[in-house]
Amino acid sequence: MTPPTTSAVGCVQSVRLPSERDACAEFVRTMVERGVPMSIDDLIETYDQEPTELAAACDPKLRAMVAAT
Repeated sequence: MTPPTTSAVGCVQSVRLPSERDACAEFVRTMVERGVPMSIDDLIETYDQEPTELAAACDPKLRAMVAAT
């Protein structure tokens, strides 16, 4: 069995409880809102979209975050 990995924001990327997934996703969304640099992997996991879809998002802060990665 492969050990879980940790994303750039410290969210364990293995099987998580729904409340843990929600908390991590909310954290990532808050960091995007505040303009804190994030990894593209965290954005893909949180928004459940490919980078090209994220780059075309309605949210200008999300688009800027994707452009910076």
